[in-house]
Amino acid sequence: MKYEALLADLSASRDGLLALWAANLHVRGDLDAKLRWFYCDSPTGPGQAFLLHDENGVAVGCAGIGVRTIVHRHRNMRAALFADLAVDRGHRSGYPALGLGRAVIGHASSTFDLVYGFPNGRALAVYRRGGCQELGVMQRYVRVLRMRGYLDRTSVPAAVAVPVAMFADFGLSAMAKLGAQRAPKQLDIQWMTDFDFRFDRLNLKARTKHALYGDRRSTFLRWRFVRNPSDRYRIAALVDRQTDVLRGYAVVNFVEGTAELADLFAADDADLDSLLRLLVPVLDQLGCSAVSFRFLGASHIPKLLARHGFRPRGVGRSVIVGAGTADIDPATLLDTESWYLTDLDEDV
Repeated sequence: MKYEALLADLSASRDGLLALWAANLHVRGDLDAKLRWFYCDSPTGPGQAFLLHDENGVAVGCAGIGVRTIVHRHRNMRAALFADLAVDRGHRSGYPALGLGRAVIGHASSTFDLVYGFPNGRALAVYRRGGCQELGVMQRYVRVLRMRGYLDRTSVPAAVAVPVAMFADFGLSAMAKLGAQRAPKQLDIQWMTDFDFRFDRLNLKARTKHALYGDRRSTFLRWRFVRNPSDRYRIAALVDRQTDVLRGYAVVNFVEGTAELADLFAADDADLDSLLRLLVPVLDQLGCSAVSFRFLGASHIPKLLARHGFRPRGVGRSVIVGAGTADIDPATLLDTESWYLTDLDEDV
């Protein structure tokens, strides 16, 4: 059977895209809201979508491109974020998906400065064969704040688990409070409902820190987190009480007792250290059983997380990258030490 992958008109192809998503992808929330938010409303530019047609002209697959801004040594680059690769069950022989992937990668590589994505296990092979390379695995790091839930999943009798958990939780809470006492006294955690001009200043200050990272202007952060239709985030800002200067922040999504840090950012490691010292006991007081953060990039960040009690958990998610039209040293592009990637950079 012959297949053809073509760049689609988002408005005209809306129904076909939503039908393919509903049948083949796990999308949280309303599908139409996701289409408008991710592909139409982004401050970094409208997204694009490809449709895969069979020989009868029926759409049997799709793949998307989100537009992001990646900062490379003070220069803003237009990046293509691969998203929403799906092929109907009856057409998953490998060849149709590969043709779709090659069409999307070829188009993105010729029109964007660079390309990247977070494919799942099945899609990873498609993007690899299409010319992208694997940068590494985004690892999930977890710090436990409450032991009871973990002991409940073991065979430890309740009569033993309850007192053991109470003793362990007291120790964990005490350690978190002790860590907070070592942070600079003028710094404080303030909860915010939106991103203001101070985030723009922090974003500019951080440009000297990372070779490759997602631009964090307030307009983008507001779109990514405040206007996200599927999740509800809270903003924990690290603020200097004396000057009101923003020194760092965490974007928190509370999921079933776990505080998931969708983004964690500061201009330097000292401020990131202070942010974690002050934030963890606050999350403990809110009753969270654990704190998690996903990251791929410079090795000094996982080392900092380890000093704060975070440990790797789970398999992680592969990240692929590819060259586009920009003149980027391939060694830099494929060096994880050059990057700072969090859940902020994903396509969800």
